[in-house]
Amino acid sequence: MSGPRLTDLAEVARGLPFPVLFHTTEHLHGGFDRQYPDHLPPRPDVGTPEDLNALIRTCREHGHLFMPYTNPTWWCVNPRGSTFERVGEAPLSVGLDGRHMPESYGDPVGVQGYTVCAWHPAVRAANDVIREQFTREHPVDILFQDQVGARGHRWDFNPAAPHPGAYLEGVHRIAKTDSRYVPLATEDGHDRLIDCELAFCGLSFPWLPNRRGVRDRELYWESWLSDAWRFEPLALWLAHDRVFFFHHNLGGSVRDRLDLSISLVMGYGLSWWTRAGGPPHAERDWIDRLCRVQQAVGPRCAGRPLDFFDHRSPLEVRSRWGDLDIVANLGPRPLDLDDGTRIAPEGFLARSPDLEASIFCRTSDGLEDPRGFWRIRERRDGQWTVWSAGPETPP
Repeated sequence: MSGPRLTDLAEVARGLPFPVLFHTTEHLHGGFDRQYPDHLPPRPDVGTPEDLNALIRTCREHGHLFMPYTNPTWWCVNPRGSTFERVGEAPLSVGLDGRHMPESYGDPVGVQGYTVCAWHPAVRAANDVIREQFTREHPVDILFQDQVGARGHRWDFNPAAPHPGAYLEGVHRIAKTDSRYVPLATEDGHDRLIDCELAFCGLSFPWLPNRRGVRDRELYWESWLSDAWRFEPLALWLAHDRVFFFHHNLGGSVRDRLDLSISLVMGYGLSWWTRAGGPPHAERDWIDRLCRVQQAVGPRCAGRPLDFFDHRSPLEVRSRWGDLDIVANLGPRPLDLDDGTRIAPEGFLARSPDLEASIFCRTSDGLEDPRGFWRIRERRDGQWTVWSAGPETPP
């Protein structure tokens, strides 16, 4: 969720049609990727600490979970925050060449900041401040810690490290410590974080279709011949019954049918990034559809082990999560099933004993629309309810 002020975000939270996991970066003291490790208070042009608490209260009153952005893994120099100015460069990681490690995101030539050694006392103290701020001053439901699960191994010769090869273990220690105080989510994920993270947000960059054209990101099916590869979702086999899976906010939202269908068959929760305080009709309709599908399919899939996965062809993928079966048609033509059901192009079908959710061209009971229509049949308290809608207009 993006908006000019925290009070505007609170207004959006009041108008959302369903409970959501509400994620934002607008509260950051210096702005996104600026002045870390100092995350709070919010910068004056966005709002006050009281406005941040009011946003959190509004989310709770409307059934939302509030998950603010943080990043404890590097310190910024654009400009340096007060913590960096006070403690100096001793906490920075030291590479094989004896130099500090610059980092930059979106700027191919400039230096935005430096990698820090998570073992250094000043880094640990700064992380403690962040945790205290988001558990005592502004108590949140879930704390998002960017890059904790996305960073790889590097040598770090900072004297505070127990060993030059312990860099990643130090990063993991941030999550292992903070998870005792507040539920955590992170970008991507590592096997050693499964027991201390609530959600992995990412691991979908190479297969989420709307990533096409983004610098340094190639889709699998654009890089390999169709008969030379297949999905083998190792992360889902290992962790889906222990960790919720979502897309990273920078990894792309569920923007059309194809994003939706592949996300569902891979067991991912659905996401959308809105930048408007008053979304136009097409966007509100799309949010409503995503929320309805998430509400119906999500609780039957999230937290369950992956029992079966079959990448039948580049255009047809099937998965099973307990008694929930999902078929994704990733192709531009309808997909016919044995019972007479026809899934729409780039559509899906999710079935359990008390659910049938799909984007159909034809149902087994005779309903038909060549353009594809949405339907959710759900049994609750012994009664079947039906929601249906015609073809969508993705915003």
